[in-house]
Amino acid sequence: MSRTRNVFFNEVSRYPYASTSADAYDKLKTFFDLLNALYDFDALDIARFRIGTEQYMQWKIFPDFSIQEILSRPENKVYKDFFYSHFACPHIEDPTISERIEHDRPTLLWASKEIPCVGLAAAYYTRTLAISMHSDEFWRNVVFTLKINGQDQRVLALAHKDDMEKEEFLRFVAETKPTVIRTTEENPNDKPFNTCGDHHGKENLKRLWNRLKYNKYVEACLISIENNSYATDPILNYYSDGTIDVVDVTSDEGYAMKIQTTAKDIYETERVADILRQKLS
Repeated sequence: MSRTRNVFFNEVSRYPYASTSADAYDKLKTFFDLLNALYDFDALDIARFRIGTEQYMQWKIFPDFSIQEILSRPENKVYKDFFYSHFACPHIEDPTISERIEHDRPTLLWASKEIPCVGLAAAYYTRTLAISMHSDEFWRNVVFTLKINGQDQRVLALAHKDDMEKEEFLRFVAETKPTVIRTTEENPNDKPFNTCGDHHGKENLKRLWNRLKYNKYVEACLISIENNSYATDPILNYYSDGTIDVVDVTSDEGYAMKIQTTAKDIYETERVADILRQKLS
């Protein structure tokens, strides 16, 4: 499968400079660790990391200490090869996007200042993410606010490999490339239906279950749960283990149950919950 996604370098994150040459080296190593992790993350299908100018190798990240000077060290050959293989310029190939940035002049809100930010803007307009150097703790925020045509807009930018474990990144991946949710082949009439003892509303729960059991993502009714007569949404809650709390909003008593679905994480469970919500509403 060919890789298609561009990820944009946030050129503003070159600053502030590192305090020492050792810090500059550590900053670049952190940057490359992030790049490698992102490139190896199959769900992203990254083709190129795009950067603003061909002169980026001469950029200083410490006074009199450029990226090229760091990469020229023999021990950094693997980083150098990666840089030349996976970086491309200019930031933007699509003239339509370039024209929008030129017209809108988006800025980044940082320390009460509005700073021009081509890389972050390119990520926003192309619905992808950006990468930053970890030159300041500010760049660990992951989600940044751009001012575009007087409106605040959000864009995602990572500065550390650990940022890939953050909720914002995981949701971005789930929304941009949804996984295929496993289905169950079990006969609907054989799917387990369990309630708490001799539940006085068992017949009502059974009717609710009969509306759920034919769904290909529903595996079992695990247990009846506390009634919720005030609920207007049939989905009370959903969880990362694939379970969903469902309520019969057509009954005065609000009979409810916890069901098990085939979803394997919170994002798949949310999608199944949306499907069931449409079925039950």
